[in-house]
Amino acid sequence: MHARVTRTQMAPEKVDEAVAWFETSALPQAKSIPGFAGALELYDRETGAGLTITLWDSAEAREASESAAAGIRSEGESALDFEVVGVERYEVTAYGL
Repeated sequence: MHARVTRTQMAPEKVDEAVAWFETSALPQAKSIPGFAGALELYDRETGAGLTITLWDSAEAREASESAAAGIRSEGESALDFEVVGVERYEVTAYGL
């Protein structure tokens, strides 16, 4: 399994709006991409710092999703006035629920 981590920054008062947008727009789009295996969204409500972690079946699936993911990030930046601080890619070496 592989992951993409997107770091964002927004006004703290926008967090609830961002969560709603993620659930109604970003997540359905991500689910439609081949190889999608899950997602987590984390926010610090005091600072507006956020992390979105998407999980992919393989490195190839994650790489193939790059263009679509960039489009989703761009849509979020426009809709919510947040800043993408960074995008990182990882191999998931341990996983448990």
